[in-house]
Amino acid sequence: MTTPRPTPAESVGFSLVVLAPTGRLRECRRAIEDATRRGGAVFTHELPAATGLITETLAEAAGLIADAVGHAIRLHPDAPVVLVGHGDAGAAVTTFAELSPEGLAGVVVTGEKRRSPGR
Repeated sequence: MTTPRPTPAESVGFSLVVLAPTGRLRECRRAIEDATRRGGAVFTHELPAATGLITETLAEAAGLIADAVGHAIRLHPDAPVVLVGHGDAGAAVTTFAELSPEGLAGVVVTGEKRRSPGR
């Protein structure tokens, strides 16, 4: 499930839900630390990946994302929620936000996978 970073409820200015393929959350470390310093509650979740592609269907990924967003809202109901999709998780996060924008204050996609020339 999600891994909340400890932040007192009374000091939460926003909730940041960060999703990344397995093993790539470490690439988001600076953003997570910065959000925490700025008074945000941060929730992280890894989406399983294989050979650079998310192995779950969009429906399964959407379920995981809905659980992560719901968890953030339950813990901090008055805080705006920003959803972040890193790397290959960006497509799942974008699709989820288009289909279920309720409760989201914003969406950020980072670390897009780049193809080498000729591929």
